[in-house]
Amino acid sequence: MANKNGQYEVVGELRIATWGFLIGLGLPLPYIVIASTLPTLIGIVLIAALGILKISNLIYRVRSGGLILVAATFLGLVFSFGLYLVVYGTNLRYLGFYLMSLSFFHWSEYATTALFNAEKLSMDSFLLNHSKEYGIAAVSSWIEYFIELYFFPQLKSLHWLSCIGIIMAVCGEFIRKRSMFVAASNFSHVVATKKASSHELVTHDVYSLCRHPSYFGWFWWSVGTQVILCNPICCIGYAFASWNFFNGRIQDEEAYLLQFFGQEYLDYMSKVGVGIPFIHGLSIKIKVYINIIIYLTLCTFTALEIMGQLLISR
Repeated sequence: MANKNGQYEVVGELRIATWGFLIGLGLPLPYIVIASTLPTLIGIVLIAALGILKISNLIYRVRSGGLILVAATFLGLVFSFGLYLVVYGTNLRYLGFYLMSLSFFHWSEYATTALFNAEKLSMDSFLLNHSKEYGIAAVSSWIEYFIELYFFPQLKSLHWLSCIGIIMAVCGEFIRKRSMFVAASNFSHVVATKKASSHELVTHDVYSLCRHPSYFGWFWWSVGTQVILCNPICCIGYAFASWNFFNGRIQDEEAYLLQFFGQEYLDYMSKVGVGIPFIHGLSIKIKVYINIIIYLTLCTFTALEIMGQLLISR
């Protein structure tokens, strides 16, 4: 941030989010840990009290600190409940893995933005209010899971399939967060329509493997969560909805990237693919048209500059 107050505010927001997540994770521990003895309970109460005091001090210095605390604590509680199901849930074990993956994804979106792209940090960085469609998709997956669990319990006992889903979700999560780390200030949760002075084309690390690793990671994470739950309907639905969303978004984003970087981005597109199956970004025809437009624009500006110099010389 530009000043010390801004820097402290971002650090404070990250601390609140971290403490909130840890408190949400830690409060149910007596019910998860077998050794729920008095010393254990006292220790947890002291840790929670210390966390609350620390957070209350930070909230006075940080705007919207209370909202950050509520969101982070809620996500920590969901993660803790998921952990409980993994340890004790028997036939609900993979629902626990799903809840842990879901809650950590949203909390880490905020934390990663705070660490590597602080200027764009906001409550929206949790992505809890991503879109109405995102919320409907999540609720639909829960409904499908419990309906199938009741009528077809054997469908939720495909351990090998759920393990594949866990691998997909973990790998997708890692690639997305790695892309946010590598892109740093060049990353944004919304498509940039204007080129910032600090905007650079990132082509190394995970960006040398696919042009949009953050979308690639999110796509496989979202599908992986449904594979974890063994939700056949939502697995297909998530794959289609995610594919359709990213297909349109990537085309829109690449149109702006071509405006920002011109031939440099065209060369990058020719060398590196998108990574998501059957998504190729802007078509070759569109690339050619844009290339022609860029060329004609440069020629027009050059001609205008020459005419201007001639008029001045007269």
